[in-house]
Amino acid sequence: MSLHVGTIDVQRVDNHELDGYGMNDDTLRDHLENPCNRGLLRTATLTGTKRNPVCADEVTLSLKVEASIIEEAWHQVRGCLLCRASASVLC
Repeated sequence: MSLHVGTIDVQRVDNHELDGYGMNDDTLRDHLENPCNRGLLRTATLTGTKRNPVCADEVTLSLKVEASIIEEAWHQVRGCLLCRASASVLC
């Protein structure tokens, strides 16, 4: 599995930028502006990267799994607003 390391700039966005993605939900807006567990987990036991060939969004998930239970999850995303917010919600 490949591991992509890069930086992501998350900036405060205006309402009109989110409306194009149908993101009127305050939860998604909050995760975009204040993402949870963004970055790579150095103690991960599983890491995977997937890229959408249509839009080129790329998501890397780093998981710490113990006894078949996900103890911690972190994400790194290079992609659109909806992809970045959704990864934060997931983690």
